[in-house]
Amino acid sequence: MRAASLFAAGLLALSNVVATPSARDVEQRTTPNKRWNDGFVHAEGGKFKINDKDFFFTGTTAYWLTQVQVNEDITTTLNDVAADDFKVVRMWGFREVVGETKDDPATFTQQWVNGEQKCNQAGIDRIKFALDEAEKRNLFIQLVLTNNWAADFPADGQGNQQPGYLSNSYGGIDTYVKQINPEHCDHDLFYTDDAVKAAFKNWLSCIVPQLANHKALFAWEL
Repeated sequence: MRAASLFAAGLLALSNVVATPSARDVEQRTTPNKRWNDGFVHAEGGKFKINDKDFFFTGTTAYWLTQVQVNEDITTTLNDVAADDFKVVRMWGFREVVGETKDDPATFTQQWVNGEQKCNQAGIDRIKFALDEAEKRNLFIQLVLTNNWAADFPADGQGNQQPGYLSNSYGGIDTYVKQINPEHCDHDLFYTDDAVKAAFKNWLSCIVPQLANHKALFAWEL
């Protein structure tokens, strides 16, 4: 319930990031069409459906799935997930690194150098591989596109995180803010600063067109 509540809150907060759709757009997106009846999961009448049948499922989180060192670890994990009768896997579809790095290029999706943003195709290809392997096992992926979690404690070590406190675990919201607006490092600028929002939209333009038509994609998580 907590994860669902946080997800819903995130979608509401992002109303300032993504343009509000018109009534016509909403109607087009929620009216079943041929694509939706061809192996894609969709929402209809308050239910998830696939190929005109109700889709009920259990799911699990493997946020680290694309951070493993070899692709065989992805297939092993998905084999275990399928064997336990899970149907949906939630995983990170992002990881930003800052500055030059010796990390395996397949383990990150963006790189920031001196405030300049660059999408990393090797990281996106790793996500594609996970989607391909999921499809082979009749699994679906819920893909998280950025991180809101502040993993680091304040310097006083009390574990009390103050509003606007920044972290940089896996990159995410705080990385955008720090790289675009280093003089005003407030977590909430992700939702209000035009340059920060533009950087996130630039990331979406890198990944969404490449993955949007994959049948293993269950949902985007903003």
